Amino acid sequence: MKLKNFVFLFVLFFVNTVAQSQTLDEILNKYFENIGGREAISKVSSTKMTGKVNAQGMEFPTVMLSKGVKNKISFSFQGMEFVQPCFDGETGWQTNFMNMKAEKMEKEDSELLKSQFEDFPDAFFKIQR
Repeated sequence: MKLKNFVFLFVLFFVNTVAQSQTLDEILNKYFENIGGREAISKVSSTKMTGKVNAQGMEFPTVMLSKGVKNKISFSFQGMEFVQPCFDGETGWQTNFMNMKAEKMEKEDSELLKSQFEDFPDAFFKIQR
């Protein structure tokens, strides 16, 4: 019985010393190391992402452009370009599907877009510990 208790305590102590969790700084440093380093990320001034959206059996080419808080997301459908949404740093814009013209978004919607795009170039980059 004493041997079982001793083995149990030994294993418990050993597992406790080995199984230490990572700190936030360790996780972020490894993340930035894997994507090129903090210095390289700090030099990024703009990004362009391209992709395809599949909806209801159709495929739409999509482009997302970002430069600071300025952002544009567009997709093409039947030869026409739709912008949903676009943010110029102050005001949000989007295509009205009824008349195919760009329209200003409401102030609240523009503020929401601004808060989403403030994390350029990476949401984790501005975390300081």
